[in-house]
Amino acid sequence: ARSQRASWEVRLAQLERRRAQQRAAASRAEVSRAAAEAELRASEERCAAALRGSQDGMWDWDIGSGCVELSPRWKSMLGFEAHELADDLAGWRSRVHPDDRPAFERSLAQATAAHAAPDDARFEHEMRMLHKDGSVRWVLSRGVALRRAGAPPYRMVGQDTDVTPIRRVLDVLQAVADGTA
Repeated sequence: ARSQRASWEVRLAQLERRRAQQRAAASRAEVSRAAAEAELRASEERCAAALRGSQDGMWDWDIGSGCVELSPRWKSMLGFEAHELADDLAGWRSRVHPDDRPAFERSLAQATAAHAAPDDARFEHEMRMLHKDGSVRWVLSRGVALRRAGAPPYRMVGQDTDVTPIRRVLDVLQAVADGTA
């Protein structure tokens, strides 16, 4: 009986040590999780602040479903309230000037091609966009196609910058140059 009791006491001590180790590991994991969450929040805050500061509009295209999320800033660049323009592929593409749509579509197709190298997955295209009031805005659109190793792209994310004031200055400069040539 003594030998069995001693055996049970040894086993109990082992289990208590293991339990203490597991509690310590759980505590370390919780501290690590909390730190990772804080780091994630800080990173998200930095990204949001950078986007807000840039005054760019963001778009996020889920290629498989065709869903496009257009940020409120993106919509406001074209004179829309957040609820006035659908978050879908048709709503996004409908704002591209008709004369610029073919080149826009080609640029998107090139960036999302299944065989594209990672460097070719970047998208950059300057185009005219249709404002709600009927005017035209020049926009520089930049993005990247996201893909898993060896797979076609599943998502494309980017930002649009209103470059209308720059284009106006370039037009004036070109008119001056043409008048003096």
